[in-house]
Amino acid sequence: MNAKKRLAIGSVLFGVILIAAVALTRDRDYTFQVSDKETLGAITDKSNFISEAEMRDIVLNNTDNYILVDVRNPHEYTKDHIKGSVNMPARNLLSEESLEFFGNTDKTCIIYCAGAVNTNQVWMTLYQLGYKDIRAFIPGHTYIKEKILNNNRDNLLLDGEKPRYDYAKEATPKEGSATVVKNEPKRQPIVKRKKKMVEGGC
Repeated sequence: MNAKKRLAIGSVLFGVILIAAVALTRDRDYTFQVSDKETLGAITDKSNFISEAEMRDIVLNNTDNYILVDVRNPHEYTKDHIKGSVNMPARNLLSEESLEFFGNTDKTCIIYCAGAVNTNQVWMTLYQLGYKDIRAFIPGHTYIKEKILNNNRDNLLLDGEKPRYDYAKEATPKEGSATVVKNEPKRQPIVKRKKKMVEGGC
């Protein structure tokens, strides 16, 4: 089982536990519309996730059919966020305001966070509650800022990408190149002492 599948399954289980814990502390009754098995099946369906190429097109061309939903905490969002995005912190996901927002928008919501875990949890929770127009962007906020908006291709590497340089090869001295050798102090040879013969007798 590869790392992505393990992360997805772990996120599902963690998300279910988190939702159960939050639901027990609130008066409102949340009924899942989708089973855990169906949710696991949805995780393998690529149509529920936004690719890097799709996100690049959405961010740069301001596609009107989507709304970016940043689920980081308000402090992170205030400090730095994608223009036009909406902040719906993951910790407030089950609040009336958040659920009303996801239920009333006529656009496809693209969930993203700083990393994959919160993104997966929020997406799976909303999916199980029956919200269908929700998609997730796993690489997150940093990818959007560094690779799309700042167009910095060398700063981050995703799975499948190769670094531009082979640093191990570059560090290997080439034939004919000068190499710096430190002058080590000369060591004195070790002189073995001869054992003295025992003198005298009985």
